[in-house]
Amino acid sequence: PHRPLRQGASPVAPRWAEAGKFLQLGGSNVDSDVVQAGFGPFGVIVGGWSDDELEFVVGPALEEAAQQFAGAWGNQGAPSAVPVRVLAQSDLDKPLEEVLSTIQSMDAEMPAEGDDARVARPLLLFSGWPGEAMLGAVRQFRSLSALRRIPREPMAAMAVPRAMQKRMDQLVEEIRGDFEANQGGPAA
Repeated sequence: PHRPLRQGASPVAPRWAEAGKFLQLGGSNVDSDVVQAGFGPFGVIVGGWSDDELEFVVGPALEEAAQQFAGAWGNQGAPSAVPVRVLAQSDLDKPLEEVLSTIQSMDAEMPAEGDDARVARPLLLFSGWPGEAMLGAVRQFRSLSALRRIPREPMAAMAVPRAMQKRMDQLVEEIRGDFEANQGGPAA
């Protein structure tokens, strides 16, 4: 029982103290065995966005970023559409692997009324993206924040093999902790 893309989400803050150790995607110290290019089914798991933001900003920005970095996909070329899996509150007790397995079938499906994931800050969790394209998308969202087209910069991360069995609530908290550490303290 999912609802159409026209319902809002309400954020609440998770525990900040449980930050994980996330890896940088760029630079000379990248471990390709840990951060595999294009790992997982292609798409983006999102949470904490309003319905209008998802429809008019997030979806189009992701597709634009995928096209801008078409060369990052190699011979197969950039995908014509980016599956967007909207995180539900009922997904937070599931492992990442289970949520990712529904990225295609749940593309653009909004959670049932009242089941929106309550995250403290908008989230972008990339799967199956080459590092260069993901970093380009993240830069694009930072620009959207600077231009005030979105209220604040989203948290962003890439799915990696060692995170597949972690529960989504744990991952969201770890991503938030790392985001805040990179911002110099708890995010406003």
